[in-house]
Amino acid sequence: MRPQGYILSGGKSLRFGSDKARHKTNSQSLIENLDDKLSHWTSHKSIAVADRPDKYLDLNIPTIADIHPDAGPLAGLHAALTHAQNSAELNWIMLISCDMTELKPDWLDILWNHAQQTENALTIHFLEKDSETSDNRLHPFPGLYHISLIPIIEAQLTNQQRSFYKLFKQLDQNCHSLPIPADWPEIPQINTPQESEVWRKTQTE
Repeated sequence: MRPQGYILSGGKSLRFGSDKARHKTNSQSLIENLDDKLSHWTSHKSIAVADRPDKYLDLNIPTIADIHPDAGPLAGLHAALTHAQNSAELNWIMLISCDMTELKPDWLDILWNHAQQTENALTIHFLEKDSETSDNRLHPFPGLYHISLIPIIEAQLTNQQRSFYKLFKQLDQNCHSLPIPADWPEIPQINTPQESEVWRKTQTE
């Protein structure tokens, strides 16, 4: 059995200019493509987390609303975990964002296999190391998140701390970072129309 999958799609897409989840890449929108892939991997219909519960009804994607409106992606994670706590059979969820350019089953397998082999992890995600600068970049999506995080995230949101990275830092050894896969895309997420155009060209070359 694999965990329930959730797609964060509650952002205002200000830099994109329109709902980027609905941005067409080929015959499908970003969120439809990701929903197909995530649902196939989990064997459950994935669920979007947005600002209202009917946002993707026309796309046949079940949607739940943020419990803490306008509080960023961390509030979306909180809503997903709360929903899973009441309905899912496992204590983990697989979380992705609606603007991801790629989602491969092998990546999700890596995360899920690690979760099954460790006892102290509360989050499992990928870490990108820059060989030139020695900087590390955490990638919250895709990521596995445990429902026991709910009170921790509630405390952060109450204190107006909306950063995933503050959550990861607070968790310390309970936050597990794995090396990004070798086939990780050069543009993992789309934030602007310009990024979308650059990414589209990489797909046709």
